[in-house]
Amino acid sequence: MGQAAKSLTSTGKQPDAAFHLETEGIGIIAKDKRHGMPRELFFVWFAAVLTYTGVVTGQLFTSLGLNVWESLLAALICSGSFAVLGFACATGPRAGTVTLTISKAAFGARGNKVPAFFSWLTAVGWESVTMVLTIWAILSLAQYIGLPSHGFVPTIISLLSTLVLTYTVPILGHATLVTMQRILAFVLAACAVIVVFAIFPSVHWDSARQSRTWRLRVHSQLFCLPCQLVLQVRFMDG
Repeated sequence: MGQAAKSLTSTGKQPDAAFHLETEGIGIIAKDKRHGMPRELFFVWFAAVLTYTGVVTGQLFTSLGLNVWESLLAALICSGSFAVLGFACATGPRAGTVTLTISKAAFGARGNKVPAFFSWLTAVGWESVTMVLTIWAILSLAQYIGLPSHGFVPTIISLLSTLVLTYTVPILGHATLVTMQRILAFVLAACAVIVVFAIFPSVHWDSARQSRTWRLRVHSQLFCLPCQLVLQVRFMDG
Protein backbone atom coordinates (compact mmCIF):
# COMPACT_ATOMS: atom_id res chain seq x y z
CA MET A 1 0.00 0.00 0.00
CA GLY A 2 2.91 2.33 0.72
CA GLN A 3 4.25 1.84 -2.78
CA ALA A 4 0.85 2.60 -4.29
CA ALA A 5 0.49 5.72 -2.17
CA LYS A 6 3.96 6.86 -3.19
CA SER A 7 3.07 6.31 -6.83
CA LEU A 8 -0.10 8.34 -6.40
CA THR A 9 1.75 11.16 -4.66
CA SER A 10 4.63 11.40 -7.10
CA THR A 11 2.62 11.17 -10.32
CA GLY A 12 -0.71 12.62 -9.23
CA LYS A 13 -2.48 9.72 -10.97
CA GLN A 14 -4.58 6.92 -9.60
CA PRO A 15 -2.46 3.72 -9.61
CA ASP A 16 -4.00 0.60 -11.12
CA ALA A 17 -2.81 -1.71 -8.36
CA ALA A 18 -4.37 -4.88 -7.01
CA PHE A 19 -6.60 -4.48 -3.94
CA HIS A 20 -6.73 -0.70 -4.35
CA LEU A 21 -9.92 1.06 -5.37
CA GLU A 22 -9.82 2.01 -9.04
CA THR A 23 -11.28 5.43 -9.84
CA GLU A 24 -11.46 5.10 -13.63
CA GLY A 25 -14.94 4.56 -15.06
CA ILE A 26 -16.40 4.15 -18.55
CA GLY A 27 -14.78 7.34 -19.82
CA ILE A 28 -11.85 7.44 -22.20
CA ILE A 29 -8.67 6.10 -20.59
CA ALA A 30 -5.66 8.28 -21.33
CA LYS A 31 -2.98 6.62 -23.44
CA ASP A 32 -0.36 6.89 -20.71
CA LYS A 33 -2.64 4.83 -18.44
CA ARG A 34 -3.23 1.99 -20.89
CA HIS A 35 -0.90 -0.77 -19.77
CA GLY A 36 -2.95 -3.96 -20.18
CA MET A 37 -1.72 -6.79 -22.38
CA PRO A 38 -3.82 -9.37 -24.29
CA ARG A 39 -2.13 -12.23 -22.43
CA GLU A 40 -3.62 -10.93 -19.16
CA LEU A 41 -7.06 -11.89 -20.46
CA PHE A 42 -6.21 -15.59 -20.62
CA PHE A 43 -6.63 -16.19 -16.89
CA VAL A 44 -9.60 -13.79 -16.70
CA TRP A 45 -11.65 -15.84 -19.16
CA PHE A 46 -10.11 -19.20 -18.30
CA ALA A 47 -11.39 -18.85 -14.74
CA ALA A 48 -14.74 -17.50 -15.96
CA VAL A 49 -15.54 -20.55 -18.11
CA LEU A 50 -14.66 -22.97 -15.30
CA THR A 51 -17.46 -21.83 -13.01
CA TYR A 52 -20.44 -24.01 -12.13
CA THR A 53 -22.63 -22.20 -14.64
CA GLY A 54 -20.58 -23.82 -17.40
CA VAL A 55 -21.69 -27.24 -16.18
CA VAL A 56 -25.33 -26.18 -16.21
CA THR A 57 -25.04 -24.57 -19.65
CA GLY A 58 -23.37 -27.70 -21.02
CA GLN A 59 -26.23 -29.80 -19.69
CA LEU A 60 -28.56 -27.94 -22.05
CA PHE A 61 -27.22 -29.92 -24.99
CA THR A 62 -28.05 -33.36 -23.61
CA SER A 63 -31.32 -32.07 -22.14
CA LEU A 64 -32.38 -31.05 -25.65
CA GLY A 65 -31.80 -34.57 -26.96
CA LEU A 66 -28.18 -34.61 -28.17
CA ASN A 67 -25.82 -37.40 -27.23
CA VAL A 68 -22.35 -36.73 -25.81
CA TRP A 69 -20.56 -36.50 -29.16
CA GLU A 70 -23.18 -34.23 -30.67
CA SER A 71 -23.07 -32.08 -27.54
CA LEU A 72 -19.31 -31.75 -27.83
CA LEU A 73 -19.70 -30.68 -31.47
CA ALA A 74 -22.33 -28.10 -30.51
CA ALA A 75 -20.09 -26.81 -27.72
CA LEU A 76 -17.20 -26.51 -30.18
CA ILE A 77 -19.34 -24.52 -32.62
CA CYS A 78 -20.58 -22.22 -29.87
CA SER A 79 -17.06 -21.71 -28.53
CA GLY A 80 -15.83 -20.83 -32.01
CA SER A 81 -18.54 -18.19 -32.24
CA PHE A 82 -16.64 -16.19 -29.64
CA ALA A 83 -14.38 -15.11 -32.49
CA VAL A 84 -17.25 -12.74 -33.35
CA LEU A 85 -17.00 -11.33 -29.83
CA GLY A 86 -13.26 -10.77 -30.19
CA PHE A 87 -13.72 -9.00 -33.51
CA ALA A 88 -16.52 -6.79 -32.15
CA CYS A 89 -14.46 -5.79 -29.11
CA ALA A 90 -11.33 -4.92 -31.08
CA THR A 91 -12.29 -1.26 -31.03
CA GLY A 92 -12.05 -1.15 -27.23
CA PRO A 93 -8.24 -1.11 -26.89
CA ARG A 94 -7.96 1.42 -29.70
CA ALA A 95 -10.48 3.84 -28.24
CA GLY A 96 -9.55 3.22 -24.62
CA THR A 97 -13.05 2.56 -23.32
CA VAL A 98 -15.86 0.00 -23.27
CA THR A 99 -17.85 -1.08 -26.33
CA LEU A 100 -21.13 0.61 -25.39
CA THR A 101 -19.39 3.95 -25.02
CA ILE A 102 -17.80 3.59 -28.46
CA SER A 103 -21.12 2.60 -30.06
CA LYS A 104 -22.44 6.11 -29.43
CA ALA A 105 -20.37 7.20 -32.43
CA ALA A 106 -22.30 4.77 -34.65
CA PHE A 107 -25.80 4.99 -33.19
CA GLY A 108 -25.85 8.41 -31.55
CA ALA A 109 -26.74 9.21 -27.96
CA ARG A 110 -30.39 8.23 -28.41
CA GLY A 111 -29.89 5.32 -30.79
CA ASN A 112 -27.33 3.82 -28.44
CA LYS A 113 -30.08 3.30 -25.88
CA VAL A 114 -31.26 0.25 -27.85
CA PRO A 115 -28.03 -1.82 -27.59
CA ALA A 116 -27.53 -0.43 -24.08
CA PHE A 117 -30.96 -1.74 -23.07
CA PHE A 118 -30.29 -5.21 -24.43
CA SER A 119 -26.88 -5.24 -22.76
CA TRP A 120 -28.52 -4.28 -19.46
CA LEU A 121 -31.19 -6.94 -19.97
CA THR A 122 -28.68 -9.71 -20.60
CA ALA A 123 -26.52 -8.49 -17.71
CA VAL A 124 -29.42 -8.60 -15.26
CA GLY A 125 -30.60 -11.95 -16.61
CA TRP A 126 -27.18 -13.57 -16.50
CA GLU A 127 -26.35 -12.20 -13.05
CA SER A 128 -29.70 -13.48 -11.79
CA VAL A 129 -28.98 -16.95 -13.16
CA THR A 130 -25.49 -17.05 -11.66
CA MET A 131 -26.75 -15.81 -8.30
CA VAL A 132 -29.44 -18.49 -8.13
CA LEU A 133 -27.02 -21.23 -9.15
CA THR A 134 -24.37 -20.05 -6.68
CA ILE A 135 -26.83 -19.96 -3.78
CA TRP A 136 -28.12 -23.40 -4.75
CA ALA A 137 -24.55 -24.73 -4.89
CA ILE A 138 -23.70 -23.29 -1.46
CA LEU A 139 -26.83 -24.81 0.10
CA SER A 140 -26.12 -28.16 -1.57
CA LEU A 141 -22.56 -28.11 -0.25
CA ALA A 142 -23.82 -27.22 3.22
CA GLN A 143 -26.21 -30.18 3.12
CA TYR A 144 -23.44 -32.49 1.91
CA ILE A 145 -21.12 -31.61 4.81
CA GLY A 146 -23.92 -31.67 7.38
CA LEU A 147 -24.54 -27.95 7.91
CA PRO A 148 -28.03 -26.34 7.96
CA SER A 149 -29.20 -25.99 4.37
CA HIS A 150 -32.97 -25.43 4.55
CA GLY A 151 -35.03 -22.50 5.66
CA PHE A 152 -34.78 -18.72 5.72
CA VAL A 153 -31.52 -18.23 7.63
CA PRO A 154 -29.26 -20.53 5.55
CA THR A 155 -30.68 -19.00 2.36
CA ILE A 156 -30.02 -15.44 3.54
CA ILE A 157 -26.49 -16.34 4.64
CA SER A 158 -25.84 -17.90 1.23
CA LEU A 159 -27.29 -14.83 -0.52
CA LEU A 160 -25.15 -12.38 1.46
CA SER A 161 -22.03 -14.51 0.95
CA THR A 162 -22.71 -14.65 -2.78
CA LEU A 163 -23.20 -10.87 -2.98
CA VAL A 164 -19.93 -10.20 -1.16
CA LEU A 165 -17.93 -12.70 -3.20
CA THR A 166 -19.47 -11.60 -6.50
CA TYR A 167 -19.20 -7.82 -6.23
CA THR A 168 -16.23 -7.05 -3.96
CA VAL A 169 -13.58 -7.80 -6.57
CA PRO A 170 -15.23 -5.93 -9.49
CA ILE A 171 -15.72 -2.84 -7.30
CA LEU A 172 -11.99 -2.72 -6.57
CA GLY A 173 -11.27 -2.60 -10.29
CA HIS A 174 -9.19 -4.01 -13.13
CA ALA A 175 -5.94 -4.91 -11.36
CA THR A 176 -7.72 -6.73 -8.54
CA LEU A 177 -9.88 -8.61 -11.03
CA VAL A 178 -6.86 -9.76 -13.06
CA THR A 179 -5.01 -10.86 -9.90
CA MET A 180 -7.94 -12.77 -8.42
CA GLN A 181 -8.83 -14.45 -11.72
CA ARG A 182 -5.24 -15.67 -12.02
CA ILE A 183 -5.54 -17.31 -8.60
CA LEU A 184 -9.03 -18.67 -9.25
CA ALA A 185 -7.94 -20.09 -12.60
CA PHE A 186 -5.67 -22.61 -10.87
CA VAL A 187 -8.17 -23.38 -8.10
CA LEU A 188 -11.08 -23.87 -10.51
CA ALA A 189 -8.94 -25.87 -12.93
CA ALA A 190 -8.09 -28.31 -10.13
CA CYS A 191 -11.78 -28.53 -9.22
CA ALA A 192 -12.70 -29.09 -12.85
CA VAL A 193 -10.25 -31.98 -13.14
CA ILE A 194 -11.75 -33.55 -10.01
CA VAL A 195 -15.26 -33.18 -11.43
CA VAL A 196 -14.24 -34.71 -14.76
CA PHE A 197 -12.70 -37.78 -13.11
CA ALA A 198 -15.72 -38.08 -10.81
CA ILE A 199 -18.32 -38.13 -13.59
CA PHE A 200 -16.28 -39.79 -16.34
CA PRO A 201 -17.13 -43.39 -15.30
CA SER A 202 -20.86 -42.52 -15.38
CA VAL A 203 -20.93 -41.01 -18.87
CA HIS A 204 -23.19 -42.82 -21.36
CA TRP A 205 -21.46 -41.93 -24.61
CA ASP A 206 -24.22 -43.06 -26.97
CA SER A 207 -27.29 -42.27 -24.94
CA ALA A 208 -29.84 -39.63 -25.94
CA ARG A 209 -33.55 -39.12 -25.63
CA GLN A 210 -35.60 -41.64 -27.56
CA SER A 211 -37.72 -38.93 -29.17
CA ARG A 212 -34.69 -37.39 -30.82
CA THR A 213 -35.01 -36.74 -34.54
CA TRP A 214 -32.85 -34.91 -37.04
CA ARG A 215 -35.14 -31.92 -36.65
CA LEU A 216 -34.63 -31.97 -32.89
CA ARG A 217 -30.87 -32.05 -33.42
CA VAL A 218 -30.99 -29.04 -35.70
CA HIS A 219 -33.36 -27.15 -33.40
CA SER A 220 -31.13 -27.91 -30.42
CA GLN A 221 -28.08 -26.42 -32.07
CA LEU A 222 -30.06 -23.46 -33.38
CA PHE A 223 -31.29 -22.85 -29.83
CA CYS A 224 -27.90 -23.11 -28.15
CA LEU A 225 -26.06 -20.86 -30.59
CA PRO A 226 -28.27 -17.80 -29.83
CA CYS A 227 -27.80 -18.54 -26.13
CA GLN A 228 -24.06 -18.33 -26.68
CA LEU A 229 -24.48 -15.09 -28.62
CA VAL A 230 -26.49 -13.65 -25.72
CA LEU A 231 -23.57 -14.38 -23.42
CA GLN A 232 -21.27 -12.62 -25.87
CA VAL A 233 -23.46 -9.51 -25.78
CA ARG A 234 -23.25 -9.70 -21.98
CA PHE A 235 -19.44 -9.68 -22.12
CA MET A 236 -18.99 -7.03 -24.81
CA ASP A 237 -19.38 -4.11 -22.43
CA GLY A 238 -16.97 -5.57 -19.86
